[in-house]
Amino acid sequence: MVEGEDARYRNLTVGRALLAAMRERLDQKPAKPAVDRIAPISPRIDKRDILGALDLTLKLDRKRYTEQRALYQGRLNLLSRNPSFRERSAILVFEGNDAAAKAAQSAASRPALDARYYRTIPVAAPTEEERAQPYLWRFWRHIPRVGRFALFDRSWYGRVLVERSKAWPASSTGRAPIPRSTTSNSSSPTTARS
Repeated sequence: MVEGEDARYRNLTVGRALLAAMRERLDQKPAKPAVDRIAPISPRIDKRDILGALDLTLKLDRKRYTEQRALYQGRLNLLSRNPSFRERSAILVFEGNDAAAKAAQSAASRPALDARYYRTIPVAAPTEEERAQPYLWRFWRHIPRVGRFALFDRSWYGRVLVERSKAWPASSTGRAPIPRSTTSNSSSPTTARS
């Protein structure tokens, strides 16, 4: 407790306390680095993965695509204007392979929604501010309030995979750690780009 009536006394006392605490901390021996307790990823038993199972030859002609898009945009519009939606919120997450036109599909969904009630959240590499917070904070702060939509152009699961493979520094075992405050789904088929 510091007497606060005299600003100079208060500031000097707090400054001295901070300086003493910082010096004490700097004089301590460095703590041993934490041991990486992440379980190794187990090999696939059946030698199959979701990417290998994708049929990349499937096509949809432009006319049929345009018709189906209009149909689903209309349904989304009606659902978003339904009075019962005013008691709910919705999160639309676009996840897929690299070059899968996630941003284009997100943009195609927007005309069906009232611009006053949705927000598009581009998910990219974390900023310095975001790195200082628990991992999912980046996503929690964009959860829409009741009656609103949030469109994420990538999921939190996809970002974990990207950040684990690219952005996060490797630990003492040579493996990049999963960001804190999240769980890993190592069998997730998601591939994303940063």
